[in-house]
Amino acid sequence: MIALTIAGVTSATIAYFNDTVTVTGVTIAMGTADLESNHTTDNTDSGYDTNSTDLIDLNLTIPGLYPDFEASGNIWLRNISGSPIDLRPYTRLTAATSLNGDDWSLLKDQIEIKITDLNDGNYSLGWQTLEWWNSELRPISNTTGITVEASSDGVANSHNYTIEARVKSDAGNDIQGKSLTGVTWEIIGEQVQ
Repeated sequence: MIALTIAGVTSATIAYFNDTVTVTGVTIAMGTADLESNHTTDNTDSGYDTNSTDLIDLNLTIPGLYPDFEASGNIWLRNISGSPIDLRPYTRLTAATSLNGDDWSLLKDQIEIKITDLNDGNYSLGWQTLEWWNSELRPISNTTGITVEASSDGVANSHNYTIEARVKSDAGNDIQGKSLTGVTWEIIGEQVQ
């Protein structure tokens, strides 16, 4: 019993040396996700939207649509994030002046859009109605997304998308004279995990 008491007192009185060093001047900065778009025909740096609003106003009017009408165009997206992350782009139709009006209710199922990522094995969700595109965000590239690394010429990698639109062939007379104005599409680049 005496030996146990001495052992307990001895272990309680043992102290170890220690010291503290303080390190200052450390900065921790979060990176950024930055997806740019370009709708010019040559995919040059000058065509990319570099302002803070990330808004491209195409100021585009397509008059005289009719059943079986088809049109297409291209847009490029590039990842210039301040972090080494891949971004998978998602899109949806978010607004039109008459989005809730009679014209929308007549046209939402008669006009179809198809978006194809030409740099991603022609990834596409196929022909889908305006209503479908309006219902939720939809991926327009596969799960690997767009890398942030620059190409050999120092320009960030980009993906070329073909956007096609058509009016269904069975659209009836009730869509004559109807229109959608102020159509807005939102594209969101989401970090790939």
